[in-house]
Amino acid sequence: MEYLKGLILAGIIAIMFLGGIVIGCARDVVVTSPQSLAALNSSPSGSAPVESAVTSSLYSAEVTPLTPVECGKCHGPIYNTIKERGTKHQIDCMECHKKYHIYHPGKIEYDQILPNCSDCHQEPHGKKIVKCFDCHAEAHAPAKITAGDLLNESCGSCHTKEGAEVKAKPSKHTDLDCFYCHSEHGLIPECMSCHESHTKEMTEADCLACHPAHMPLQVVYPVDAPQTTCSICHQKAYDDLQTNTTKHTALTCAKCHTEHRQIPQCESCHEKPHKSSIHKIYSKCGECHKKAHNLPVAAE
Repeated sequence: MEYLKGLILAGIIAIMFLGGIVIGCARDVVVTSPQSLAALNSSPSGSAPVESAVTSSLYSAEVTPLTPVECGKCHGPIYNTIKERGTKHQIDCMECHKKYHIYHPGKIEYDQILPNCSDCHQEPHGKKIVKCFDCHAEAHAPAKITAGDLLNESCGSCHTKEGAEVKAKPSKHTDLDCFYCHSEHGLIPECMSCHESHTKEMTEADCLACHPAHMPLQVVYPVDAPQTTCSICHQKAYDDLQTNTTKHTALTCAKCHTEHRQIPQCESCHEKPHKSSIHKIYSKCGECHKKAHNLPVAAE
């Protein structure tokens, strides 16, 4: 009888233990159910899930186009090139680069992504010169043009005046390639980097006052150029004018020599200043007056 009571008590204890486990599990199911989570999220004291917080912080801002500074964070050398030498290409990167970060070797190559010069410039040098990169090797610094054979052949397409001059008035300059003097596009060398000056006092301006660079033998000068300028090459004529003071001494050389090497006739200014009988005997003014720079009458 005592044994039976003990067995019944053990059964009751086992049933109570198993019931506690079932009740605890049920409580856990209720707390972690979707409905309970929703209630927890909506309650003031509940904390938002980690995933929701990350989503709102990373993707809540409105996306705006990249600025050149932002592009420069990865493309620093290109940014600095445009900054220092970009000239008219100092514009928003995305005005040219409509597609970017889609390069895929074998599928999408650079020539499918990079912009074409013709998108903006069409044919600035005509239909014959269409290979832009033969001269404008760096698109981000287009004004820096590289010297070379092709450039030499193409110079005249833009510099038509200079190209015509160097051909129309042949000189040693005609036989030179353009980039022999202009080693960089836009570079204007000084004459005395190749040529010795006539005097130590001469300046670059003095050279160009007489010798146009592309027609150096076509010597030109203003009508009021001083005699001392001409004396650099024509020293004897200058000395004669100063030694024998006449009305010619007061004139500029260009007054009579309107073109270089031109020898004017006395009659162009003086007509026939003497009696006809004298002109019949002396048909040439120089028979009495020697040379124009040395006018006293010749001794008999």
